[in-house]
Amino acid sequence: MGPSDPASHVATKSGRTPRNAIMFGPAGFAYVYLSYGVHWFLNVVTDAEGEAGAVLIRAVDPLDGMQVMSARRDLASGPGRVGQAFGVTATLNGHDLAVPLLQLLAGWSLGPSDVGESQRIGITRAKERLLRFFVLNNGSVSRPRV
Repeated sequence: MGPSDPASHVATKSGRTPRNAIMFGPAGFAYVYLSYGVHWFLNVVTDAEGEAGAVLIRAVDPLDGMQVMSARRDLASGPGRVGQAFGVTATLNGHDLAVPLLQLLAGWSLGPSDVGESQRIGITRAKERLLRFFVLNNGSVSRPRV
């Protein structure tokens, strides 16, 4: 939805900039930005190369490195906490998420009845859109609303 979503960093009025260029593909790379000068937010680029799109990671179920993450942050629920737990900084912007330093692994098999959706959180534009997706009944989900 990138350019047509007024809450996106690639909304029509701003388009492609040096800051958001990574969102134009290829998919599977990290788009990282500092939110309000406080928290590093981790997004995964999702669309085909040349098409802008990314998904904000709001919560995780870590498979490894719990000791390191808990030293950095008590929970990995909420995008600021995810960034803290994983040590996300600007250096990860453009990182291929299929390889280590920060690697996201596919492994869950979910059906439509396992996924909830709700309005987005923490934005002012287009917040009524149902573009926040989460695994139902998962303890890592921040503010599980349906």
